[in-house]
Amino acid sequence: MLTERRRATVVLVTGFEPFGDIADNPSELIARALDGNRIAGARIVGRVLPVSLTRIGSAVSDALRATRPDLVLALGVARGTRAIRIERRAVNRADFDIPDNEGATVTGAALDPAGPPSRTTKLPLKRLARAVRQAHIAARHSHDAGAYLCNAGYYALLGRRTPCVFLHLPPLGVMPLRAQRRAVEAMVAAIVSYAGARGPSG
Repeated sequence: MLTERRRATVVLVTGFEPFGDIADNPSELIARALDGNRIAGARIVGRVLPVSLTRIGSAVSDALRATRPDLVLALGVARGTRAIRIERRAVNRADFDIPDNEGATVTGAALDPAGPPSRTTKLPLKRLARAVRQAHIAARHSHDAGAYLCNAGYYALLGRRTPCVFLHLPPLGVMPLRAQRRAVEAMVAAIVSYAGARGPSG
């Protein structure tokens, strides 16, 4: 008797293109490097998002439509962090004086006037932080993803049904790329394990 072959879990890993004085964005480099790999039995698809407030929403929609992921691990870079920062929520606000890659700056604008004030990940942050620390990489929780494009992308992703969490990575001068990649791989394995233990949803 023939049995139906199970579809492999698909994890979408997103990064951002370079911007401002970040010539080498580790989130982009890791998303590209992991594209096509397998981690914990899951197939990884990597996509790079634009640092553009006008295009970020459609870019998120296009990435989800093209890859149909079961889980999303979103990555960005934060100048002020020395550890892997796991973001609990995204806020419905764009407020930045560092221009995006289209030259735009924004003061206190809502990302979605009809949307909630914030959206929060449903993935278990303590468990995820523990997985990164077990890979011997410093990790901590953060209340929200700020108000730049990382936050805008996270807010858009959290508005969808696919489970998602966002990591802010340190600049490359603070933490080597191989250590950051090890942390991301540990995080992927942790979210795949968590989702597998909970079983299918919907």
